[in-house]
Amino acid sequence: MNDEVFKLGGTSVADPEYFNDFVWLLKERRPARISATNSAFRFGEVGTPTLEEIAENPKTRLENLAKLEAIHRPFIEAEGLEIDVRELFDEELSNAIDLDDFESAGERVASRLVVAALEKRGIKAVYHDPRKRITTDST
Repeated sequence: MNDEVFKLGGTSVADPEYFNDFVWLLKERRPARISATNSAFRFGEVGTPTLEEIAENPKTRLENLAKLEAIHRPFIEAEGLEIDVRELFDEELSNAIDLDDFESAGERVASRLVVAALEKRGIKAVYHDPRKRITTDST
């Protein structure tokens, strides 16, 4: 058995059918150890808020959290997860200390959802915060 690395795109990982294919692949190949990274979810026709929209006043912030929730809701429901995605995003965005933190919030939330879904399906998974493993110049 070999170690394997997977990169999941934002549209494909958000689609329950594609995610089922990914889980099937993991079970079929049975790698010794898996490393996976994924993009922020992109699903359907729901527009992803821009950084400027998210940073605006509190009323707009709530609207944008609702948009972010709508993007992730199909995956959460399909996987039977009991996760408040608005709370995850609010936590990630509130704790952002620089532009890199802010811009990568979607990837971190999506990764946490993927880990929860894999665990629910009986596949051992651990979330590693990329901020503790990757250093950037914050530009």
